[in-house]
Amino acid sequence: MEAGNFAPNAGGGQRSMMVAIHDKELASHVGKMNMANFDRTNLGGSFVSKEQSHSKPRKPGRIKAIE
Repeated sequence: MEAGNFAPNAGGGQRSMMVAIHDKELASHVGKMNMANFDRTNLGGSFVSKEQSHSKPRKPGRIKAIE
């Protein structure tokens, strides 16, 4: 948990809260509630940005090495 305090967080702009749960059943319940926040199945599309407009990997050979 101590190492988590030093993790990158948008230049200190994102506040964190550390919670230790010792009850296995409660930890599972809280974990499921937390993961529900990351459910992306109901989004309108997969657009992220102009640079990352799709999540499909590029075909091999399309990226040229910079010399």
